[in-house]
Amino acid sequence: MKKGTKKTMSAKQVEANRRNGGKSTGPKTPEGLAVSKMNALRHGILSKEVVVQGRVIRESRREFAALHQRFWDHLMPVGPVEEMLVDQIVTAQWRLRRALTAESGEIALSVDGGHWKRTRRDLVMQWLQWGAALDPAGSMQKSAMGNTTLRS
Repeated sequence: MKKGTKKTMSAKQVEANRRNGGKSTGPKTPEGLAVSKMNALRHGILSKEVVVQGRVIRESRREFAALHQRFWDHLMPVGPVEEMLVDQIVTAQWRLRRALTAESGEIALSVDGGHWKRTRRDLVMQWLQWGAALDPAGSMQKSAMGNTTLRS
């Protein structure tokens, strides 16, 4: 069969699908109904609010859902208040982890930026010094930036 072509179903398969579809109609007991009505809240709403989905940074919805499930399984909340508390714990943990990552990135940038400033001269100041030199080409040949400028 070629990719992208649909297989036609026989009348028997269609009828079997209808029979099987009629068997699973969802929860019927009050307990089952109470649990299922919270599924959207537990698995959808929080991840849409907490998980960053930007152009550059895209956090994993699956990872967030797995974290949520681990806390849910471990704490086994009973009732809406405990469920809300588990959601808040998971959200706080997720955001704390993001904050620690951001903090470490900011520190690295700060240190690297300081290193850059200590090892690289200000470009405007460098041009002024070359312009004031008796032999600008000779001064420029003493630096990588000057050599690059002379070559262009």
